[in-house]
Amino acid sequence: MKNILFVGLIFCYSFYNGQSVHSENFESFSLGNLSASTNSFGQNNNFVGYGNVMDYQIKNIDPMQGKSLEISTNGSTSAHFVQKEIDASIPHSGNSLLVASYSFYTGNIAGTGGVNFTFSDFDSSYTYRPVISLFFSATSGKFEGRVALMQGNNRIFKAIQFGNSSYPPNVWLNVSLSYDVFSGEYFWTTPEGNFGLTNPPVGYSFLPNLNISQYEMRITSDNTNLKAGFDNINMYYSGSVLDIKESENSNIQNNLIVFPNPVADYLYLRSDQKNLDIKILDTSGRIVLSLTGIKQKIDVSLLSKGNYIIIIKNSEGVSSTQKFIKN
Repeated sequence: MKNILFVGLIFCYSFYNGQSVHSENFESFSLGNLSASTNSFGQNNNFVGYGNVMDYQIKNIDPMQGKSLEISTNGSTSAHFVQKEIDASIPHSGNSLLVASYSFYTGNIAGTGGVNFTFSDFDSSYTYRPVISLFFSATSGKFEGRVALMQGNNRIFKAIQFGNSSYPPNVWLNVSLSYDVFSGEYFWTTPEGNFGLTNPPVGYSFLPNLNISQYEMRITSDNTNLKAGFDNINMYYSGSVLDIKESENSNIQNNLIVFPNPVADYLYLRSDQKNLDIKILDTSGRIVLSLTGIKQKIDVSLLSKGNYIIIIKNSEGVSSTQKFIKN
């Protein structure tokens, strides 16, 4: 089952409070190759880059997630990417922040390189140029930002460090990146929190009024078979960073990560809060495990194989719900 709640919240929010640009959850795609050939357009006009057609798959990475896009390098050092042209025309007055929120699957986190989700504009020769990226490092398991800035007369793409959290392999994370068309400011959301570049570094200046016309999912590695996944892509114009926080923070699971998934013995919790109350339900809604005061791990070894829902409540009574598979 697709994460309908997540998609619905974002859609309703952008419909009522902003300007919807694009959404994709891959449910209408056919399973298998995204495209019949590389360096060509595939399903739903997604342009597939280098490598082999088997490197770009529509599949059930996680059966509980539904259809998703998986990109893998399969031992190649060539950059693998999928590009999608969009119409992000200048926004309505009051909605200057172009947001892309998406579900990201960390994959196997192997070797060097990493995974980018990028907004791009194009120059007078119609060459696409990156504007803002959210980069996930295959070496450290951490996120960082990358942004277009002016340094004198030169346009450069600069890494912006933020956050300290590293993330485990094979988990879904809800994240976002944003570009303020009017001011040129940049913002990101990860499970660790909200980050922004609201003043350019010394010696640099912002690039406002860029016409974003493409997004790209790119993965690069050494000779390791690096894999990552994407789902629930939603792009819209928002009024402010506070609006993003209100619409998305409920979807980043209160800085909570549950792993591994699938699990055999112990389910681990990574959270900035302790003493959590836990309920695990089977697919019929029956509570099969109830625990209080949990800090880090849960013994699920006695559960039967199958799909489960875990409800996690913190000391303030705020609950998060995630799905997992017991092997």
